[in-house]
Amino acid sequence: MAVISEADTSADGWMVRGLVGLANGRMEDAVQAFTRGDALGVDPALAVNHCAVLLAVQRPDARVCSEALMKSPENPRALLGLAAASTAGADRVVARRALNDLQSARGVTTDQWMEAARLYRILGDDREACALRLRTGTPVGREDVLETGRSCAAAGRWDDARSLLEPLSPATPEAAFILGTMALERALDADEPSEREGWIGVGRTWMASCAEADRDNAAWFNNMGRLEDLDGEQEKAEEDFRKALSLDPGLYDARLNLARLLHRLGRVDAACAEMSSLWTSDSDYRLVAGVDLAVWSRERGDAGLARRIGEAVLTECVDAAVKPCVAEAGLFLAVLETEEGNVDQALERLEQAVTASPEVVRSQARVEPEFEALADNLRFAQILDPTIGASP
Repeated sequence: MAVISEADTSADGWMVRGLVGLANGRMEDAVQAFTRGDALGVDPALAVNHCAVLLAVQRPDARVCSEALMKSPENPRALLGLAAASTAGADRVVARRALNDLQSARGVTTDQWMEAARLYRILGDDREACALRLRTGTPVGREDVLETGRSCAAAGRWDDARSLLEPLSPATPEAAFILGTMALERALDADEPSEREGWIGVGRTWMASCAEADRDNAAWFNNMGRLEDLDGEQEKAEEDFRKALSLDPGLYDARLNLARLLHRLGRVDAACAEMSSLWTSDSDYRLVAGVDLAVWSRERGDAGLARRIGEAVLTECVDAAVKPCVAEAGLFLAVLETEEGNVDQALERLEQAVTASPEVVRSQARVEPEFEALADNLRFAQILDPTIGASP
């Protein structure tokens, strides 16, 4: 065991104290030693250790790790510390840049790759998370297999996810749940009815294989409801969506699914009630709910409410620069204005929607019955086809 004089405040002295602290599990002693040693500014290794030890005690510091990288460029520990600190601080650009730089760094350990994969997943990049986890070799631990399977399923790498998770299912309910969710997504994406039916069956089998205790959660009932809805069992689907909401009233996905199911069943008032609660929430589904609620309000004959909600949605979508939302809300308001005979306002809204998503909006506008009233309007024709009236 190294013995350091209390009077030794050199870089080497602080380095040894820090390493001794790590070896003995005295993490705060290590933090203090590396912090004071780094402050001397003479040893890049101290800067890297300062960054790394803060990450180890779950207090990553972006400034400390940025300075460590300046002194030791492309150091894996410094890059990982910067990525973790930036992820915690919601600076996604810096976090992603650090993780991307890590992939070209030398000497990255398996544990560091796994931590990078975890951070990529937090950042919403399941494709990179899956790729990194598979890059380190086939995961062996149950939790590693599950986490890798989740990332690969979310990234759309179905075959990789399935090969990892099937050996665990049905003995491991979490694996069965992930597989069932994956099958649901495949069913939703399927173009051929036979393919869709196949995935629905597979999904219901996997979901049913979860143990009874593991079925008593809102996400399970929501997924089963979606599978039942796709399978034409709307009564069961409604029952499961409501069960999901009874377990977790904040599961907004289940509320959206329930509202849309009720609307398809012709129960518009009940659908609007469910969608109104989403529209007034702070969920990620709020703007989606607003568009649906505006459309359904028009169906109920309440054009005033439809307009107010549609304009509120459009304003928020424009402010947030969410183009698909701008397109959908703008097109809806264009239809509403046309229906009320406000041609100039309708064309302004239509132009706004086309600017946000030209191909999609033009395609929908060409088959919108309300726009038949504008068939002879030159400006309308030019919005749908900019080449009309253009100079040769």
